[in-house]
Amino acid sequence: MSRILFVDDEPNVLDAFRRSIGRSFKIETATGGAAALELIDGSAPFAVIVSDMRMPQMDGIQFICTARQKSPDSVFLMLTGNADQQTAVDAVNRGQVFRFLNKPVAQNALETTLRAALRQHELITAERQLVEKTLMGAVRVLGEVLSLSHPSVSARCQRVRMIVGHMVQKLGLPEAWRYELAAELSSVGYLVLPPSLTSKCNDGTLLSDEERKILDSYPGISSRLIAHVPRLEETAQMIAALNDSGGALPGELSDINSRVTVGAGLLRAAFDLDAQLSGGHRLEAGLGLLQRRAPAHDPRLLAALDDVSTEPYGNSARQLRNVSCAQLRSGMITEQEIRSSTHKLLVAVGIELTQPLIERLQALHHLGQLSEPIAVFCPPAPSPG
Repeated sequence: MSRILFVDDEPNVLDAFRRSIGRSFKIETATGGAAALELIDGSAPFAVIVSDMRMPQMDGIQFICTARQKSPDSVFLMLTGNADQQTAVDAVNRGQVFRFLNKPVAQNALETTLRAALRQHELITAERQLVEKTLMGAVRVLGEVLSLSHPSVSARCQRVRMIVGHMVQKLGLPEAWRYELAAELSSVGYLVLPPSLTSKCNDGTLLSDEERKILDSYPGISSRLIAHVPRLEETAQMIAALNDSGGALPGELSDINSRVTVGAGLLRAAFDLDAQLSGGHRLEAGLGLLQRRAPAHDPRLLAALDDVSTEPYGNSARQLRNVSCAQLRSGMITEQEIRSSTHKLLVAVGIELTQPLIERLQALHHLGQLSEPIAVFCPPAPSPG
């Protein structure tokens, strides 16, 4: 049964809720906003959170605005004895409250509202699962296409995704998948670049000023391509802002209203750091260069990068092996570039092999266009038992 949290500064009011609806719903209570925030931090998410408006130290709107950052999927209801219209407007606009009820509220009206809120929570979580699972599956397909057609770009995408994921975890940002999704899709614009430019990118050939200008336009192309996909509008906005001037981000990084700005800042920092590391700089020197470019990057993002792993091959427990094409398996990571007999780049360094990529390599070997053995890092063998 989904859990409901009631927040009020009067214990007798909370006792009354437990007595009246405790048999119909799984409810928990907290005396005041501070206690409720501690409860949210220390437990599984609540489906519905019902808060009183008039509470000392932290009123209902302040509590809900903070609680929403910690539990974005929760549905919020506001209870108050004050029927002031401005209170209702603030509750809906600032707190994004689902329903606004005046105290005392009749038991049947409260139960009806709670059931409606629980249905709303089901819709929210179902949509999130759709986005996370269905869209992420589609993104993985695009990643496969990118790895086959633009191996060097695919390698950079993997590195940037790793860097963004590290920052998100270090900063404790909710809904990490949103930012990692933006990192995955940020380079999809490369798919429409001219083949001649693609070849130069893969081979590391020096670009002309005009070619560099075309290459720099790929975030805008990526944004326009994915903006047509339902539920990816926010991701498109993050990518579109990638080449903006940057600078200081909102005071509260986890503010859902500033997610686009924060996402663009994360991408910008990750791409810039990757460029420094790929250019041969060590982590400390690369971060130093980024810090000297202030205010291009928010200091909090750079601080979250001071211990990012720059090891391209993942777990140090992986074993380096030289294997045949027939021995390639998903999860292996390339120790060096894989090139065809004509020196065309097929797979960049540090790429985790997937089944479509393996099948392509095996087909090229069968046609005599790929030599063996191939140096890869293998996942550690599972421990017995």
